[in-house]
Amino acid sequence: MLIVFLIGLFEHVKDNLRSAIYVHDREGLTPLLRVAKLGNLCEASKMLKHFPDLIQVRDYKGRSFLHLLVVDDDEWSPRVAKKLYEQVPTMDAIRKTKDFDGNTPLYSTIQDGNSVGAKLIAERCVETDDFDLVFQQLATFNDQGQDIAHLVAADEDAPIEVQT
Repeated sequence: MLIVFLIGLFEHVKDNLRSAIYVHDREGLTPLLRVAKLGNLCEASKMLKHFPDLIQVRDYKGRSFLHLLVVDDDEWSPRVAKKLYEQVPTMDAIRKTKDFDGNTPLYSTIQDGNSVGAKLIAERCVETDDFDLVFQQLATFNDQGQDIAHLVAADEDAPIEVQT
């Protein structure tokens, strides 16, 4: 009897968590998008392990998990970020999407000064895509008429891997 009660309680909590995990806050961020913006990769990994479809959720500006993901320049953050690509295979498709301003995640990371995140996205692009697709992504313009070269030229802190 106790086991039946605990299973029912667990299902109730799980259902409530499932609905809460998709709620947008005042800034348009879901819990996953919030932890991405805060650079909390461990929590993001846990959320995506239990709710892998969260990777598809966008904020009110059309920004995805990768648009907002902050990767710190420490010893473990880049490794955790790389493992997220293995954990969530659809992240490669997200890498190629645009927000409502026409910015890809690579554009957003450069604009936000997230040089480690930009470097990881650029490396992933080169590792997994053929040359034509890499060139197409780098030559794409956002809604302000900027391509990657414009953004990198405007950001003296852009990582050398993104500049070349």
